[in-house]
Amino acid sequence: MSVEGTSPSDRSTKSSWHGFLNSLRERMQPAAEPTTLPDDPYSGLREVVDDSRPAERFATEAAAAGCCVHRVGEENWLATIRDILKSSSKTQRAADSSPRGTAQAEARSHVLTFPRSHVPTFSRSHVPTFPRSHVPTFSRSHVPTFPRSHVVVEPSPETELTADRVSALREALAADNITVVTERDDETLFNADAAITGVLAAIAETGTFVCASGASSARGSSLIPPVHIALLSAAQIVGDLFDYFDQLDPKDGLPANVNLITGPSKTADIEGILVTGVHGPGAVHVVLLE
Repeated sequence: MSVEGTSPSDRSTKSSWHGFLNSLRERMQPAAEPTTLPDDPYSGLREVVDDSRPAERFATEAAAAGCCVHRVGEENWLATIRDILKSSSKTQRAADSSPRGTAQAEARSHVLTFPRSHVPTFSRSHVPTFPRSHVPTFSRSHVPTFPRSHVVVEPSPETELTADRVSALREALAADNITVVTERDDETLFNADAAITGVLAAIAETGTFVCASGASSARGSSLIPPVHIALLSAAQIVGDLFDYFDQLDPKDGLPANVNLITGPSKTADIEGILVTGVHGPGAVHVVLLE
């Protein structure tokens, strides 16, 4: 032991710790000129900057996501929606891509086929005959009737689907044997053939459009019916999500539910096989007014 009561090894260890702490203090000294953040810290993350053709970018991205984009003039919006609803090819494509359509196709592939030689033949003598009195008769009242197609239409003064346009839709679709309903309860939504809504905004970068719940719009209108038709104008398209959120003012109150919709519903949960129209509409049409 030394005179001071500590061994040389203890003094060496203490000196090493002092040196380590001093080096940390030197590294933690504030810089003479602190680094300042750029005026727009998100500029490096943006893909759409000062895009002079947002409608073109939105239409391209929305189509790539699976939407059917219809770019029309103000005078052709009604005829376009009528054509969409009457188009059997688009409706059949949505049905074929649904889980039910896929299951039916798989079931058909498992049906056994037999050569003609294996099919038994019967002569006329094997066919039983019945007197005319045993044949039931049916009147016109027995013929089943099928309900008209029902389309949920959601007017909203904050979107392009105004009350005046809803009135025009109701009158035009009545001629096509389509009933326009504005009720938004669950039973109506789950039994509707399609839904027509406006949107609050659209995102050019990803081909996304924004639907939000509110006093005049239900949460399920854009999610439950098998076909969704969204009406929007080119003026509603912004570059990216940063631009959209910049428009929102928390003081005005935010919606309880905001849906950012990019194409029809898709899932690949089962064995990685992509299926369209499972958790929402199987067909999404965008009517873009330019």
